[in-house]
Amino acid sequence: MIAEIIDKALSYAIDVLLMRPDLFDDFVDNELRLFLLDNQKAKHILLDVMLSHPEYVPRAWGGDTLTRRQREEQMKEDRKPSDMAEDRTVVDEETLRILDRK
Repeated sequence: MIAEIIDKALSYAIDVLLMRPDLFDDFVDNELRLFLLDNQKAKHILLDVMLSHPEYVPRAWGGDTLTRRQREEQMKEDRKPSDMAEDRTVVDEETLRILDRK
């Protein structure tokens, strides 16, 4: 259901870009037209970019929410202890074992 809606939205957007480029301030050049002519490949790439970079998702589609969620996830990742800290703990335990043997 959701995939169908996304597919229809991207199809419509591509059709409008190809058929009515005069509606947009930016110039739709031949390179962009060639990219958009392969509908399935263009949809796949556009969706991948939209999910990877939510700042390119229109606000009406929830782009602000996606960007906020991505920032929150990044902050959670930054707060996690790094692998280096875990490695130091392992090294410290091994060092303690060696010292206990002596």
